[in-house]
Amino acid sequence: MLKKLMLVVVVLLACSILGNGQSIYSLTNRQIASIPFRFSVGNMVLPAGTYAFLVNLQKQIVVVQGEDRKAWMFQFNVAEASTPASHGQVVFGHYDPDLFVLERLRLDGSTVEARLVPGKIEKEIARAEKTGSAVALQTSLR
Repeated sequence: MLKKLMLVVVVLLACSILGNGQSIYSLTNRQIASIPFRFSVGNMVLPAGTYAFLVNLQKQIVVVQGEDRKAWMFQFNVAEASTPASHGQVVFGHYDPDLFVLERLRLDGSTVEARLVPGKIEKEIARAEKTGSAVALQTSLR
């Protein structure tokens, strides 16, 4: 009887450890979005196209990967939303007719929002005190 009880305890402990290990891997989330306009992120301007956004919540880094497999890393700050997102989103600030700036990402089903650290273009916009509207695009998990 004692051996069976010990076996149950060991199995429960192993499941607990494995469960924690899996949560570490779930800190990185991959979202795909088709962006129909060129946009600014960090100090770069990227062309319209399909992009993968890999968000690492633990390291507060987002990797933006283009169709050509080139990838760039950007830092973000974490913000909490009051309700979980019903789908992933990439949100752009829209300033001039053709100036879109990637500002934040929402992960599917998460209350966490990744707010990108402003780059050169965002800082210039802030100095000019321009305000713009927001454009949100839905992402997918494929």
